[in-house]
Amino acid sequence: MNSHSASRHRLGARAARLTVCAVALLVSVAPRASQDEAIAYGVDSFSPSNACYPGRTSKDLGFSVAMAEAFDSRFDRWIAQGEWDLSQVYADTAVDDRDWTDVTEEAWGADENDPYGADHADVGMLSSHGSATDASPFYSSFVMGDGDNNTCTVQTNSHMLLGQGGSGSDMEVAILATCQSAQYFVWVHGGYDRVQNLGTALNTWLGFNGDSYDSRRDLNHFENFLSDSYSNDLGDNWLDDLYQSNVATEDGTFEECPAAVIWASSDGKCDDVYYNGGFGDRGKDGGSHLRSCYFFVEGCTPYKGNPLY
Repeated sequence: MNSHSASRHRLGARAARLTVCAVALLVSVAPRASQDEAIAYGVDSFSPSNACYPGRTSKDLGFSVAMAEAFDSRFDRWIAQGEWDLSQVYADTAVDDRDWTDVTEEAWGADENDPYGADHADVGMLSSHGSATDASPFYSSFVMGDGDNNTCTVQTNSHMLLGQGGSGSDMEVAILATCQSAQYFVWVHGGYDRVQNLGTALNTWLGFNGDSYDSRRDLNHFENFLSDSYSNDLGDNWLDDLYQSNVATEDGTFEECPAAVIWASSDGKCDDVYYNGGFGDRGKDGGSHLRSCYFFVEGCTPYKGNPLY
């Protein structure tokens, strides 16, 4: 465990925001699908061949596809060991806006589509460009590899609903290896609770407060996180393994600040999911999802994000 882990903090002093309280309280936690499924998406290319390029200034990335492939490779090992069932990986223009968009949000959404949609899987990850707002409406957004329905970014406030249950909406763990994908000010205003929608299967959202970085070092750290997290410490390992100090940017030296949003029935249950949940069981002891907890590294000062204390 890294030395910064001693200053790990949880913020959970509020109930998750309810859109319709009566309905949310009646929804039970969705059962896990009969098979364990994982899916990964990585976007490196923001060249003119990418349909999302016109009008954008996003720079090409060097390790997003490699991170998605590392994710798939790790799950393939667990498949070979009889500990997992299915894993898929998609890259660049095979990463479509519909893959992360729910049909109840947009008619063209197909996130439950098997095998291409993110929400048909129990665990999903995306590595690409990302950003967040610091004013209402508060949300994070993620850049796709192809805007096949003319939407090059999907947003937590208008596209994404994950783990709703039923025949094809199974996601329990979402990993967003993008900039500003777990911003504190988005969390505190309920910008991630809307994705989870309460009472659903989704209990773990892993991302970054501030910018993340595109580097071999980050890829290596991500591989360590994957190999460490099958049985437990899914949230804690994310903060341990993805934290970086002394990252040089054009505006000075900053830290890379991973953060975790956990939904459970109480602060104590949030801790159970954060420490005891792994890819293999995905923290099923968390109970109802009426509590939203935010885990962070105390004092971490990110680029394009507020330091937390």
